[in-house]
Amino acid sequence: MRFLSCNEGMKNSTAQEKKDEAYFMALLKTVQSTPGLYFSYETDITLNFQRRCKLVEGWMAKPIWKQADPRFVWNRNLLDELIEYKTAQLKLKGSSATLTIVSRRCTMRLGTRMWRRGANLDGDVANFIEAEQLVETEGFQSSLLQHGDEGQLSTAFSAEMQNLPNVSRYVSFDFHHVCGNSNFENLKVLYEQISEQFEKQGYFLVDVKGNILEEQNGIVRSNCIDWLDRTNVTQSYLAQKSLDARLQRTGVLDSFESISIFVEDYQTFRALWVEQGDEISLEYPGTYALKGDLVRYGKQTFGGIIKDGMSALSRYFLNNFRMA
Repeated sequence: MRFLSCNEGMKNSTAQEKKDEAYFMALLKTVQSTPGLYFSYETDITLNFQRRCKLVEGWMAKPIWKQADPRFVWNRNLLDELIEYKTAQLKLKGSSATLTIVSRRCTMRLGTRMWRRGANLDGDVANFIEAEQLVETEGFQSSLLQHGDEGQLSTAFSAEMQNLPNVSRYVSFDFHHVCGNSNFENLKVLYEQISEQFEKQGYFLVDVKGNILEEQNGIVRSNCIDWLDRTNVTQSYLAQKSLDARLQRTGVLDSFESISIFVEDYQTFRALWVEQGDEISLEYPGTYALKGDLVRYGKQTFGGIIKDGMSALSRYFLNNFRMA
C-alpha cells in the first residue's frame, strides 16, 4: 500500500497547511502499519458462517458490501472491512483439518482501554468483538460463535439478568483468585458451572453436500471487567472444548479423545489463539496481549512475566499520554 499526493496546490500551501498535511499523512501511515487489516473479494466476512448459510438466495445475490453487517464494516464509504483473521492446518490421525479464527470488531463505542468502558445509552458496549472459530475437515464445515466485550456493569448487569429466567444466565468468575498467573487448567472450575448450557447450545455444522446438520442456539459472552487478555484466555479454553466436540462428531477423533493428546496440533491450536490475542490487543491498548503464556503453555514462564511487565508499562504510557 502506498499513499500518493494528487494535490498540486500543496506546492503553494502555507507552512501550517504543510504541517497539517504531514500530520494526516503520518496518521495514514500508522493505519497502514497496523496488523489485522483484511477484506474479501468473494465472501462476506462480516457475517458468521451460520448466518451466511441461512440467508435467502435473493440476499446472497446482492453485492458483498450490501450483504455486510454494518456493525463490523469499519470504513463503509470506501467499502473496506476491518477484520482479524487467523488460520492453521492440523493433522489428526491421518485426517487434515483447517482451523480458522475470525474476530469481527464492532464500530460502535470504540476507544482505548482507559477511555472506553461499560455501555452507552443505546446499549453499545465498549470494544465489542464477535469471535468465530471455524473448522473444515472431511468435507464438514462447522463454527462456534462467542461474543467478547469490556465494562464495569457487573452488579447492575447481574441484577437485570435475574429478570430473564430460562433465557440468559450470568456467571461471575474470579480469574485471579482461581487461576492466578500459572493455572490455566483451573478454568475447568468455570467450565463445570456452564458446561451443561455450553454443550446444549451446540455449534453450527454443515456436511459436504451443504446440508445443515447442527445449529448453534446460544452464545457464551465473555466479559472481563478490566482486561481483554483474560477474555482471550477464557475464549480459547471454550474453543478447545467445542473443537473436541466437533472433531468427535465428524469422526476425526474418538469420543474419548481430545486435541490435547496430539502435542504438535495442540501447540498449533494454542499458538493460533495467542496470535489472535496479540492482534486484537495491538489494536486496542497498543501492545501485545498479557497472559499469552497461559494460552500457549498452560502456565506462565519467567520470560512471559518479563514480557507482560514491559507490555503493562507500555499500556500505561500509551493509554495516559498518547491515545487520549
